[in-house]
Formats: sequence, structure tokens, C-alpha cells
Amino acid sequence: MAPLTECVSSLYGAYRLARFDSRGLQYFNVGAVGFFRSFTAALFVAPFAFVNWILLPPYGQPFSKAIYAFFMLVVTYVISWCVTPFIMAGISLVLDRKHTYVRFAVAYNWSAVPQNIVYIVVVTAAVIAGFSNDTVFGLALIILLWSFIYTGFVVHRALDVPVVTASGIVLIEFLLRICIELLIIISR
Repeated sequence: MAPLTECVSSLYGAYRLARFDSRGLQYFNVGAVGFFRSFTAALFVAPFAFVNWILLPPYGQPFSKAIYAFFMLVVTYVISWCVTPFIMAGISLVLDRKHTYVRFAVAYNWSAVPQNIVYIVVVTAAVIAGFSNDTVFGLALIILLWSFIYTGFVVHRALDVPVVTASGIVLIEFLLRICIELLIIISR
């Protein structure tokens, strides 16, 4: 499959999964090449991460502090895209799911695209519209809840584990993300 065709197919698969349609899994290349190409999703998500960073700039800081914060954003972004698949490789071995790991990793990576699009579009629109901080926070929480459920669905279907196990994996992934986000906050 050509890389562009594979990206389009994978984005469509992620969209189907976002609608909780497990048939979305059939749109992913779950071979070794597909595994490595799934990290292309990071390029699709990067502009959204940058917009998020712009929405929360280090106001009142010297320019050098902003450059350092941006550097830390880039470093933590790369780390976040590498840590979860690495840890999940070990977890999949423990769960005797080595045979479904690549399918999970590919679906997990591509599922980040719709999650980030929904988050940034909704939160940015709310900020631009002048919604109160409480309203923006409430919208962000709703999207976070949807992201948990979506990620849990992807883990459950792609890794082929029970819902309880998928929930535990989502919790582990969430705690990892908090640690990574703390690195960004500390860098500011």
C-alpha cells in the first residue's frame, strides 16, 4: 500500500473506531511496515499540540524562557509517542497478547488523531468565543472522558483483552501522560 493511501485508510479506520465501530481495525496496515508508518500520526497531531501550547503560552516570561518551553514541548512530545508503545510491548507479553500487539500499536497511534482534532477544535472555539474558564474546563473534561472511552475501546478491540484489562491499560496510559505533561509544566 502506498504511504499516502495508507494514511488515508488509517485515518478512516481511526474515524470508524471513534464511532465505536470495531470494523475500523480492518483499515490499518498491521504489518511491520504499518507499525512504523503509524508513527506518521504524530505528524498529523503535532500542529494540534502546537496550538495547545500557543493557547497556554508562558506569558510574562522572557523570550529565552519561551524557546526553552517550546524545546521541552518537542522533547516531551517525542517521548510521549515512544513511551506508550514501548511499555505496551512489555504489557502485551505479560498478557500473552504478543500476536495482537502490532494491531494495537497501529490503532492506538492513529486513534490519537481524532482525539486531538476534537480537543483542539472544541477548546479553541470555546476560547475564541469567550466562554468562561469553567465552561472551557467542563468541555475539556467531557472530551477527556470520551478519549478514555475511545482509547479503552481501541485497547479492548485491537489488543483483544477484556474491558476490565483495557480499562487498567487506559489508566496506566493516563498516568504516563500526566507524568509527561508535568515535564511540560515544569519547563515553563
